[in-house]
Amino acid sequence: MRSLTARLHSAERFVAYTDGLVEQDRDLDRGIQLLTERVLAALGGTAREISDAVASAIPTNAHDDIAYTVIRRTPTQGRLSDNR
Repeated sequence: MRSLTARLHSAERFVAYTDGLVEQDRDLDRGIQLLTERVLAALGGTAREISDAVASAIPTNAHDDIAYTVIRRTPTQGRLSDNR
């Protein structure tokens, strides 16, 4: 298992998902394209709105495990908040 550390700056977003979200019974490239389109369309929204966009990409015939997480750092004011 690998570990990754990333710093999200004010208003940045992070979306992670398992392969079951994009594979299913469709072409892998098409699944990634669909998910990307949905996430980009919701990018200006809240984490919940982005999450809803990810959920809308789940195939109706899903049979593989699917997990995802969406993190959106809320805008902050001042340098101290961004440099912790």
